[in-house]
Amino acid sequence: MTTINPSFTAPAGKPIALITGGTSGIGRAFARLLAQRGYNLVIVARGTTGLAETAAELQASGVACEQIRADLADPETVTALCEWVASRNFAFDVFVNNAGTGLYQPLATTDFAEAETALTVMGRAPVKLGGAVAQKMREAGSGQIINISSVQGFVPMGMYAAIKAFIRVWSESLALELAGTGVTVTAVLPGWVRSGFHRASGGRRSGVPDFLWLDPQQVAAAGLRAAERGKIRCTPSRRYQVITFLAEKGPRRVVNRVARALRSAKSSASSKPSASAKLSASTKPSASTKPSAAVPASTPAESPAASSGSSTGTVAGTFNDGVGTNHDIIQATNAELGEHGVR
Repeated sequence: MTTINPSFTAPAGKPIALITGGTSGIGRAFARLLAQRGYNLVIVARGTTGLAETAAELQASGVACEQIRADLADPETVTALCEWVASRNFAFDVFVNNAGTGLYQPLATTDFAEAETALTVMGRAPVKLGGAVAQKMREAGSGQIINISSVQGFVPMGMYAAIKAFIRVWSESLALELAGTGVTVTAVLPGWVRSGFHRASGGRRSGVPDFLWLDPQQVAAAGLRAAERGKIRCTPSRRYQVITFLAEKGPRRVVNRVARALRSAKSSASSKPSASAKLSASTKPSASTKPSAAVPASTPAESPAASSGSSTGTVAGTFNDGVGTNHDIIQATNAELGEHGVR
């Protein structure tokens, strides 16, 4: 279902921003930050309750907030939203392309439904909406587009990583196309972010070290600052800048080895029975007792599937996916980095 006010016009005297996925996590943090700076807002989200709560909070700060209820997994809804953007008599000053969804599906499968949804929400929708907004901004001669990618886009960890890599490259390509027009395009590459994203998508955080978690406010502040400076790419926090550098510039066989280790950890986790299943088996054997499938530690837009790294280039800490530490992989990876002169 889509709820769009066809007669909406931008209130005069203040800049205006459009945010998808603006009712929680990074999107809501951007909304709050922009409201503090005096921006009127248009928030796009799927849930009615979250929209109403977010709008009330933002309006209480003294700005106008238009609510658009839209499911970006529906291609027709995305098209309708693009047409709405194109028909406005104004251009948005800031567009935050943030809507996301979790994805835990293997690549080798004939069931493509989950991946299709993710491709639409995090791939097609950002490209179509970004194109519509960019055209209006170019006509106006100014504007900032902020696309939420992920550090995971540098590591071959499945469909989610592939989509986020695509968004990063598309964003950088759009930035080059719009160079000199007054419109800037910035790809923001967060790591694991404390938000409702993991709970909504079924993920968990137990295997992620505390120092790797970022706050949504931290990501939004870094992203907006980078956009205002005209930067094409922004990786919030020094720790993820190091991880991104190692993943992008390091030997591919090392990166691939890390990815395989993480995949292996997840596979072994899914084959182990849960504690409750073990207890049931020891007290009362039953044919119905089955191992419980473990949920991957995280799927990030708000989350990278990269290892932690130190500024010296060695892999520090642990690859802990909620099932234990793989010290052999850490040592082997550090050894391979050493072979390539990375210390």
